[in-house]
Amino acid sequence: MKGFTRASAAVVAVVVALVAASVGSAGDQTWYWSEYGAAHALYVNGIRWSNAFDSMRQTHCWGLGHWLVDSSGDRHFSHFYCTVWPKQDDQYNVIVNVSGPSTYAVAWAGYAQKTTWYWPAQMTADALAKNGIRWSSSTDPVSTDSCSPFGEWLRRDGYLYYKNFYCSVHSTARAPYTVVVTVSDKLLYAVHWVAFDTQLPAAPALPKPVTASSSTSGGASTTPSVASKALMDSILASSLLQSQREQAYRSFHNYSVPNAADSLTGADGCRSDPNYLSYAYSTYGAC
Repeated sequence: MKGFTRASAAVVAVVVALVAASVGSAGDQTWYWSEYGAAHALYVNGIRWSNAFDSMRQTHCWGLGHWLVDSSGDRHFSHFYCTVWPKQDDQYNVIVNVSGPSTYAVAWAGYAQKTTWYWPAQMTADALAKNGIRWSSSTDPVSTDSCSPFGEWLRRDGYLYYKNFYCSVHSTARAPYTVVVTVSDKLLYAVHWVAFDTQLPAAPALPKPVTASSSTSGGASTTPSVASKALMDSILASSLLQSQREQAYRSFHNYSVPNAADSLTGADGCRSDPNYLSYAYSTYGAC
């Protein structure tokens, strides 16, 4: 782990042309980018921290919250959760907040961890309502919250379970805000700040967010019920394989990893190529 603080945001200008959209008055505009545009900006620009610079081998971004759809059917967002593969460091995650047509802020969201546990959205929303949100100097009590899942997932018995959640939080401690919750173990999760926001945390995987259970039912807990524990234990054996498949898909746009024959036959290419969808395997990596 590097010995400098990643928590402070860094604002950088995009050096490539991006298609951006905005809404609101000139003095209070919200800018929206595509997931490809955010990932490509990180890939081209790298990330500059307080005393280090990371150039990238590969990047991938998921849009968070409400979105706009352009004439081509592509979704555009103002917030993103991104996984990056630096050339000189281990894979890690960042929060990207768009601040203008060609500017954005990057905040550290932890090194990537191999996932063996996935949660339903209801369990995540209930956990925040029960435990509150602990920051470095204080803990916010949570009055109400709602969560939508995104990113890496596991299907089991017809249900989908996720590693990452975008959640809207209402607390007496401060104005409403949004966070990303990342599951790290059976009963463990991390919370990362996104932005002050009053909108429900819609996401493509679940446009109608799940709201925490009523406090009259006894509140939520990070400890599942007995039935939930049995379910969590039953999915452990297959979860790692699914995680590996999803990692391959994020890396190569395919559930399989290309081999030498694929390279010789031209089946693999760069996602920076405008026609990357024509390749069986494609990546943001340099080619």
